[in-house]
Amino acid sequence: DEAMEIGDRTIALARQLNEPHIEATAHFFNWGQFWAGRMDEAQVHADACRALGERLGIPYLIASAAHAVGALASARGDWDEASRIFELGLEASPMDQRLIGQSCAVAAQRGDIDLANSLFHRLIDAVAKVPPGPGLEWTTLSNVAVRIAHISGRAPDLELIRRASQAVLASPVPGTVMFKGYVYHALALLAHMTNDKT
Repeated sequence: DEAMEIGDRTIALARQLNEPHIEATAHFFNWGQFWAGRMDEAQVHADACRALGERLGIPYLIASAAHAVGALASARGDWDEASRIFELGLEASPMDQRLIGQSCAVAAQRGDIDLANSLFHRLIDAVAKVPPGPGLEWTTLSNVAVRIAHISGRAPDLELIRRASQAVLASPVPGTVMFKGYVYHALALLAHMTNDKT
């Protein structure tokens, strides 16, 4: 709650100072209420970020807003809307690994395995351009590789999952607890899928 209050104060100050880029970024930050299950509050901030991103025409803000709005649509099970939003975000920022990964998962969820595979290879290519480390790119690759296998029922690419996970977990750079948590979650799901008790 304290973090959200800081975000709200930042939004108010950015409006006072006529700094829409900062305001949009703070709305994206406050969209993080999504992770606490506060969907209505998260939607307000995602929509505000989207409006500002479109007004400013900044590709990264447009992609971030698409990530937020699309994640909310996915959480509601509205796969068509999520897919549409992710596509709009990818038009602005074609190599955004968040949007490629989410699009891939949605395609698998909808049963479009060919599209999911195509997007998954696009994700691998996008992440390969980033040095291994505890960032969102390698975290996303690890998670999406496991999610796609889980949703589609196909055998997981164990070597790819191991490499992506190690890029995050073995890095000498501390990274964020959240990213490492995502990787551990993916590895736990993988262990469940493969009946690995170790």
